Amino acid sequence: MSAEDIEMTDAVPAAPTSSDVVVVNGKRKPSGAQIKKARKEALLTEEEIEDALDQTKHRVHRRKKNLHIHRCRFVDWTPSTITTLAFSHRGKGHGGIPQGLRLAVGRANGDIDIWNPKLEWVHETTLKGGENRSIEGLAWSTADPSSPPRLFSIGFSTYITEWDLQTGRAITNLDCSAGAIWSIVADPHSPRLVVGCDDGSIVVIDISGGPGVMEYARGLSKVEKGRVLSLAWKGKSQIVGGCSDSALRVWDLEAPQGQMRTKMKVETVAGAGATLVWAVKVLHDGTIVSGDSTGAVKFWDKHYSLKQSFRLHDADVLTLAENEAGNSVFSAGVDRKTICYRVVNPTLGKWADVASRRFHEHDVRAMASFDCKTKEFLVSAGVDRSIVVNSMSRFMQTNHRTLPAVGQKSVMAVARKARLMMTWTDRCVKVWKLHKLKTSREGKLAPIVTAPQDEAKLVLKMTFKNEENLIAGTISPDGRWIAVGTVNETKVFRLVPKKGGKSGYAVMKIDVPELKEQGVHLLSFAQTKGSGESEETQSTPRLLIVTPDNEIVGVDMLALEEGAEDAVEELERPPVPAPALQAPVDGEIVRKMPTHTENISHITVSHDGSYFAIVDLAQNITIYSLSKWGSFIQLPRAPAPVTAATFRTGVKDAGPTFMITTADMKILEYDLATAALTEWSRTQAPNLPEDFTILRDKCVGMFFDPADRRTCWLWGAAWLAHIKMDVEMPKPTVRPGQAKRKIDDEQESFHQPQPLTNGKSKKSKKKEVKSVNAQLLERRQYANGDVEMEDSNEGEVDGAVSREEREKPFWITYKYRPMLTVDALAPGEFVVVERPVFDMLESEVARFHRHEYGQ
Repeated sequence: MSAEDIEMTDAVPAAPTSSDVVVVNGKRKPSGAQIKKARKEALLTEEEIEDALDQTKHRVHRRKKNLHIHRCRFVDWTPSTITTLAFSHRGKGHGGIPQGLRLAVGRANGDIDIWNPKLEWVHETTLKGGENRSIEGLAWSTADPSSPPRLFSIGFSTYITEWDLQTGRAITNLDCSAGAIWSIVADPHSPRLVVGCDDGSIVVIDISGGPGVMEYARGLSKVEKGRVLSLAWKGKSQIVGGCSDSALRVWDLEAPQGQMRTKMKVETVAGAGATLVWAVKVLHDGTIVSGDSTGAVKFWDKHYSLKQSFRLHDADVLTLAENEAGNSVFSAGVDRKTICYRVVNPTLGKWADVASRRFHEHDVRAMASFDCKTKEFLVSAGVDRSIVVNSMSRFMQTNHRTLPAVGQKSVMAVARKARLMMTWTDRCVKVWKLHKLKTSREGKLAPIVTAPQDEAKLVLKMTFKNEENLIAGTISPDGRWIAVGTVNETKVFRLVPKKGGKSGYAVMKIDVPELKEQGVHLLSFAQTKGSGESEETQSTPRLLIVTPDNEIVGVDMLALEEGAEDAVEELERPPVPAPALQAPVDGEIVRKMPTHTENISHITVSHDGSYFAIVDLAQNITIYSLSKWGSFIQLPRAPAPVTAATFRTGVKDAGPTFMITTADMKILEYDLATAALTEWSRTQAPNLPEDFTILRDKCVGMFFDPADRRTCWLWGAAWLAHIKMDVEMPKPTVRPGQAKRKIDDEQESFHQPQPLTNGKSKKSKKKEVKSVNAQLLERRQYANGDVEMEDSNEGEVDGAVSREEREKPFWITYKYRPMLTVDALAPGEFVVVERPVFDMLESEVARFHRHEYGQ
């Protein structure tokens, strides 16, 4: 392979731990008798046994009925820091949430995530960036109602980029002919942008030509010795800018030369140099709000005079947000505090700080707000990678919600047969191999399971030298092929185990001319049944590619190796109906939807290699046959966006089915023979317990247990659950209109706290009612992402499920979090990969801490 393509790293252990776990008679903390027995049977010293029981990066959890879980924390995948946020619409004039409302999340690695706030926040797509392309500012233009919202970005360069949300590519780049751009803002009234630059320039960009057209319009008067760090519109013709020379300035665009109208100075701190005005906002009544590097938030009246100043932050104020009414303002920054200011005397325009909360573990880099008659969002994010959603009107009364840093799109793939795990990030791919479980001669799990020589190892690392970030990756079930892709190219590799007893894999690049300029959106391998005597010819691996243009391409890997001309085939996608538009609310202007709303969001392959499914953001579902390339079945449209999907095949006396979970936490199963809902979906799915239906963290993945095809496992970032589909689901005990919660002994024990017992005093019953309500509240808050729950060491080994619980129709645990992937390696053996937030922050600079006397 050419060194120009990738850099190889030798296989190394995933973590410097002395051993990988370990189960000792199903207990985490052994007693003295257990240690003696373990020493006698395994010939280990007491110190070695205690070391093996310490918390490590990889643990094997023993569960009843020979179910073992590899709990892995050695995968070092870390999302990039969030640098900026921007809503596509303003709340003014909307009776409800506009159907096209989206939140753009810019990251330091150049990626832009697009979130849909409807149905409790769904991550729809990611626009991939590249090396040294940090996103430092975002702006949506919605001034032209005849076109969809247009997204623009800047990033410490002289260029402005417009993005195509459908393909994920940049439409065009414009050099503003000035210094590096620090700030950008879109005119809410007309199609134009204004950017502030490193050399003090203010440049106006005309975008009235439509998507892909940006033209230099004019420049405003220049700041002689300072950078323009922040911008905001004031009315229809004025621009307010926060600068790096301890001042705010106001420019008049109607003036012939774009002259500066006024200058407002802010105080400096002795010995600290000039004050940096990092953030500026303009309210409806003309009030200007600024936040600066001294930790001060200042309010200026419409005549540009300072009204009030608050210095409540201990470090730089980096971002500001306001509500649509203009009577609430929020500030945040380096000290992690989010402070709320409200008008306490409307007549005099008097403001007061009314609340302060801490939602983040590190610097808060950005905030964005949206409110209308039915919904309101205050969104903040920063160095800790988590997105926090809160209420503005009830800032102190409601629990905030934290969207997990690991997101809703899995960045890992598992090769079950080869026991390999693959992850990709930016321009790097890593592959780990999991050790096989040690068993006794009788085939049972040994009293002590530890394998320092066969621990999970990093067996392959590839670093690509291309500029674009990887958008997708996959590994074949047998571990022989790897495919990765960017928005402009697809690369395929063959993995060959190293000879001579060496660990790791050698890599051969497969040259595919048709894929050199073929970008990807999604990738997946399908292992279809073939014919032949050898293992390789008995199964035919096929690479499935979803392109940025929503085309489907299939690559026959065996034919590719043999040099066949027809190894690459394009699959014609049947026409799908466009999504229905909602009716205008309260005179709302009908705008076109964003261009990505019909993009393919999921590609799912059945484990027996018979089918694969294509699901798009318009909720259309198409099932294709892998044996008869081109034949398909169109299933009924899902009632909400699909977040996870899987096939169920190989069930005795039952045909193949396709199961999905939706953004509103509903589960639907379709019979492929009739293209209709199955009996289970019609009768049992509506009875899913509240522990599942109240979850706000979306279902990221699902699969059927290889040992029991009637048990479906589902997982989100912070929960793991299973549903037994051959057991009748108890009907919900809480019925619509019921004033009080009733707890039934037989039905509630598997998803509610234990019921109250009779024969107790009224005082005792009240205490128990409070206890049960407290448990319910805590579990509901955790399910909503409001609070963190501590691990429980009671009972069996971590994550163990009793036999009684496993026989129930529904079971859920919050033990593992946050999770990158969950999958089955073999019957009775699962792998759970976690990425704790504190591990993500290890590489970051220590967060701000102000020492106070006595602390």
